[in-house]
Amino acid sequence: MAPARRHVRRAETPGRQPEARYLGPGPAPGPVRCRANAAITARDAQVRIVCFGHLGDGNLHFNLSQPVGVDPAAFMARTQEFAEIVHDLTHQFGGSISAEHGLGRLKVDEITRYHSTVELDLKRRIKQAFDPKGLMNPGKVITGQQTS
Repeated sequence: MAPARRHVRRAETPGRQPEARYLGPGPAPGPVRCRANAAITARDAQVRIVCFGHLGDGNLHFNLSQPVGVDPAAFMARTQEFAEIVHDLTHQFGGSISAEHGLGRLKVDEITRYHSTVELDLKRRIKQAFDPKGLMNPGKVITGQQTS
């Protein structure tokens, strides 16, 4: 790793303290970072935002650290609230809520907010073609039966 990149990675580490709880609403395209930071801070000025990503492909990952002294359960209960901030801005700018690792389990239902039924049906059909028995990653990415 180049020395300059190592410095950036280390500079973000102090924001992740042992008492923190992390909410990872997902990746967003570069132009969204400032607006998402401002919108999250407007909802809760004490949330510590650790935004990191990939310079080459524009993926940004927003991890939100629990403010010191806040009840962990209360903070985790706000996961969807913060996720919608980042995801809605990402969608507005033509980005995707999935990144290099796909959607995973946390966002499997969230995709229905940002993709049409036609897109979802096409994804189900592709999944069915490659995995007719549903053995690969069951319950992830696309759930339910195809619509036609």
